[in-house]
Amino acid sequence: MKLKINLPYAFVFLLSPCFSQDTKFSVHGYLNQAYGQSDRYQYYGIPEEGTIDLRNIALQFNLKYGLKNSLVIQMNSRRVGESPVGEFIDDVELDWGFYQYEHDETLSLKVGKVPLPLGIYNEIRDVGTVLPFYRIPTNVYGEGTWTSETVDGVVVSKSWMPGEWMLDLDLFYGGWDSVTSQSADSYTPVRNEDATGFQFWVTLPGERWRFGVHSHRRRPTEAFDETIGRDHQDISIGSVEGEYEHFLFRGEYVRATFEPEGSSWKAWYLHLGTSFSEKWALNFMRSRGRITLVVPFFATGSGDYDDDALGLNYSFTPRQVLKFEYHRTEGYSVEDLSPDFFFEPPVRLDYFLISFSASF
Repeated sequence: MKLKINLPYAFVFLLSPCFSQDTKFSVHGYLNQAYGQSDRYQYYGIPEEGTIDLRNIALQFNLKYGLKNSLVIQMNSRRVGESPVGEFIDDVELDWGFYQYEHDETLSLKVGKVPLPLGIYNEIRDVGTVLPFYRIPTNVYGEGTWTSETVDGVVVSKSWMPGEWMLDLDLFYGGWDSVTSQSADSYTPVRNEDATGFQFWVTLPGERWRFGVHSHRRRPTEAFDETIGRDHQDISIGSVEGEYEHFLFRGEYVRATFEPEGSSWKAWYLHLGTSFSEKWALNFMRSRGRITLVVPFFATGSGDYDDDALGLNYSFTPRQVLKFEYHRTEGYSVEDLSPDFFFEPPVRLDYFLISFSASF
């Protein structure tokens, strides 16, 4: 078994704090296990013959000392079925590892391997008991590619409450490792540095609706295409979330620009959910994405990535959830076929997932 623990240098010297008598230690964890099968071809690790090798297990250790200081370490074990992304995932990895200083209830500082404030789902992307589907929307967040759950650096968070409104601002700087795709079945690791960005949330009075915007710029330093390492990539995400007693609405839009000039990725999703009893919930999601790639002196190509999903969830308890979901997709994320959107039409396939999630 491989064990990968790569603590950021900023975190190492914080592992020996001066503890006060007011010290609290807690352990949390979650399991997200699924079986998936497609009707043809392979989609994000889900083959035609089916696989049970889809899961995420994590343990989080939280040490709080004094009134303002805490250390958080989260270890993770993740499996992505037959996906080639699995070649870049170790059996056990350090998911989070950071020090947090809370100046007061409205201002905090995190240093180390910190959850990246990015949209609605990024900080809870694997906690199945709070997700409507087994996976978060891949067109907006990726599936092991181009986005990251954490940033190796620093995050400063500030909250305000002017009247009945709530405002939350996160500023961050650092870098992270990710994976970029050359095609649907070929990936390469990328190190992103000098990532600078922010996320801002506005929660309306009554706390039923909130609106957010995220934006950052980063510099890829290792990639299959040497030209990528000399340019920045810009990513922006807009988010909206509304919740009532029995209904939930979420929607997000992402726009990413990259070299060569004129190339971009644009995607969105809409999620509608309803809980028609204490145990049962129904979810529908429509997701659309389009890539535009400019090849100088050759051509400009574009391809669409569509995913419509319907899910039925049963909660034994709030911390034990069983999910049944069906997806109809059309696009180029077919890993064993790897169609080229410059020359080939999109491929349509259907797949289903059965998953069980638990947390403590």
